[in-house]
Amino acid sequence: MRLRLALAGIAAGTTLLAGCTGDDASADPSPDETSSSSEPAEETTEPDVDAPELPEAATEQSEAGAEAFVRYYIDALNHAQATGDSGLLAQLSGEECLGCLGFVEAVDEVYAGSGSVDGGTYAIERIRPLPLDYGADWGGYVEMTTAPQTIRLDDGTVEEYEGGPYRIGAYPSWAGDSWEMTWLALPTES
Repeated sequence: MRLRLALAGIAAGTTLLAGCTGDDASADPSPDETSSSSEPAEETTEPDVDAPELPEAATEQSEAGAEAFVRYYIDALNHAQATGDSGLLAQLSGEECLGCLGFVEAVDEVYAGSGSVDGGTYAIERIRPLPLDYGADWGGYVEMTTAPQTIRLDDGTVEEYEGGPYRIGAYPSWAGDSWEMTWLALPTES
């Protein structure tokens, strides 16, 4: 299953990660339609993108800390799809978070050979609290926009995504001394 890396494209069948299926789809937005071609892939250079740094607020076991963690998680997702380095994203994801694992696998699949991702950055517009669910300690409805995205696969296939609005339910839990993403409620493909 392929995801569009843009939370506009990174999670199992939606934007490389912009449209992951696997977790409950109570966050109902659908990503933009995609197109695919078998044109030869253009050469790209690796982006010079540093991994995001954990903000001080995200180290607190509080509602503000949970929201700061969700913002950090999206920054880690943007970093993973821009660089192919999914290590931080995997580290922040709970073992049972299927949407999280879908994003990590999608990034790893694209970058396993000579694939690449251009664009697809998620920009958070607003986060509002949701009722607790999925065994998490906090829930947030995350409204974002995604930039247009082009994914070049190892076999020369090129997938393009328009970008646009994207919404998820994010459910982190306090795990001893830090937050981890317990569940992502992602849109399903229509």
